[in-house]
Amino acid sequence: MEAKKNLNENAKVHQEEFWLIANSNESVFKAKKAYVFDSLADQGLKFEETLDHFDMKGQSNIFIRDKKIEFTNSIKILNKLGYVEENTWNWKIVEENKEILGLKCQKATITKYGRNWVAYYTPAYLIPFGPYKFNNLPGLILEVFDDKGDYHYTATSIEKFTKKYSVNRFMQPKIYSKTEYLKVKKNIESDFSFGGTVTLSVEDLKRFNDSYERRMKYDNPIELSLN
Repeated sequence: MEAKKNLNENAKVHQEEFWLIANSNESVFKAKKAYVFDSLADQGLKFEETLDHFDMKGQSNIFIRDKKIEFTNSIKILNKLGYVEENTWNWKIVEENKEILGLKCQKATITKYGRNWVAYYTPAYLIPFGPYKFNNLPGLILEVFDDKGDYHYTATSIEKFTKKYSVNRFMQPKIYSKTEYLKVKKNIESDFSFGGTVTLSVEDLKRFNDSYERRMKYDNPIELSLN
């Protein structure tokens, strides 16, 4: 589960269910809705037949293997892009434990992406992955949260995954550097003419731009820095 707090004090906490599919060597993390959408598309269903499971805001994939993190996303449906970054983590193990899902978990802390994080992992599963990009601890990460209380991931169940899963099979994204990806993403999201394919009046353009600026003013991304 993910809980996200917007910088607007009146904003509601957003909760969403995610799936972590992992073995000892690699992992993929994505929204449950996105996984269901992919699975239905893999069965040959047409896009209009899968719309009930399509969420434009939740199409990202986080794929970790070979000391690399690959992040891919679909922006405004037609724009599929992503980046690859180094998978570097300097965790500090803390002599403190808690129980999650009936499993003894060890505490670890790290400063990463501009936030101070606390994680709890269990050596009962020798899978070094967790929610979002968090990994490289000696066990499965079952809980992660930042010290501001803006983001909080907690495992709700652990199940054996018996299906074959091929990550990013439908996306075929264009890969950028992380810095360039953020620039391109912002340009796409703030382009209400969709690359000049839609003609807007001056009034409509101003209205869309004002709405976008308000959203950005209260935006609270999980990553406040590049690394």
